[in-house]
Amino acid sequence: MEDTLEIQGLEVNGNQILRCHCPSVPNAIAALLLHIRDTSGNVPHAYFGWTEGKPIAYVLRYIFWGEGETAPLTREILRSVEPDLARRPKIHVA
Repeated sequence: MEDTLEIQGLEVNGNQILRCHCPSVPNAIAALLLHIRDTSGNVPHAYFGWTEGKPIAYVLRYIFWGEGETAPLTREILRSVEPDLARRPKIHVA
C-alpha cells in the first residue's frame, strides 16, 4: 500500500488543474486541502457540484462499493480530523 499521495499540476484548455490517482478521492482531497492550509497558513475552499441521479442509488453504491458523493464525504473527513471550525477547509456545493 502506498502512503504517499502524488499530485500533478496541469493546464487543460486554459484551466489549471490538479490531478492525482488514488483509491479514495474524498480522502485525497481532504489531505490536499489540509496540506495547503498547513503550508500556506490560509484556509482553502473547495467547490463541488452535486451528481445528478436518484439518491437511493447513491446510498446503495456507498453500501455495496464504498462509493458516494465526494463533497459530503470530504467534509465529514475534514470534520473528523479538524475540530476547529476556523481552521477547517471549507467545502462549497452548488
